[in-house]
Amino acid sequence: METLNTKQFCPYCNFELQKIPLRKSKCPECKKFIYVKRRPNEKSKRLVTEEEAEKIESEWNVINEINRKDDILLSLKSGLKNSIEISESEFDKIYQQVENDLRNKWSVDPTEGDVLWGLAHELLKKAFVKKDFQGAKFLYQNMSYYIYESNKDGYELLKEAHKMELRFYKQLDVCKKIEISVCNDACEECQKNKNLILDIEEAIKSCPLPCKNCTNKTYGQSLPRCRCCYLSHFED
Repeated sequence: METLNTKQFCPYCNFELQKIPLRKSKCPECKKFIYVKRRPNEKSKRLVTEEEAEKIESEWNVINEINRKDDILLSLKSGLKNSIEISESEFDKIYQQVENDLRNKWSVDPTEGDVLWGLAHELLKKAFVKKDFQGAKFLYQNMSYYIYESNKDGYELLKEAHKMELRFYKQLDVCKKIEISVCNDACEECQKNKNLILDIEEAIKSCPLPCKNCTNKTYGQSLPRCRCCYLSHFED
């Protein structure tokens, strides 16, 4: 990043500064706070007033939010691709088909999020046809994470992910019971399920996960997201 020019003046009173500030500091003349900021479309920093600094912060907030949404979509796309066994070419083919279908249906270009959401449902259909419950679990899981990261409630999708996991355990037929694993720093509600052992059939009916009253916000999201999971349990 380029540095400030040799001569700098107070953005309030235009007093020539003998020492160029590198961070927030007071003008020796007018005693007002001077801020050192860089706009998103500029390479070098500049000295600005408090009002200008707030505007620049707003500009950066917009840019950061756009980047955050791009990262969320990239994570969703990668997660969907790795959820089930599918070739790169087949994945791209389904993506293009969903995009074209939505474009024809709405008469406008669909957003990346809309296409990926439609793609997720198409992949779920493939997983169910193959009875790939583990793949379905990962698909629902990634969909729920996307919803949570979008500051919406992904509880129902996460619940479906846990249902698919139980169906996968039942399909394997190597154990009859499951145990609920709880994080050490889990919330009080989740701690109530710690080491709880259930028959798989019983768990499928009662759906104890995700914990409905979980208050965990470990990942910084605006809504709680339960981190508990199932483990296979074998009797001694």
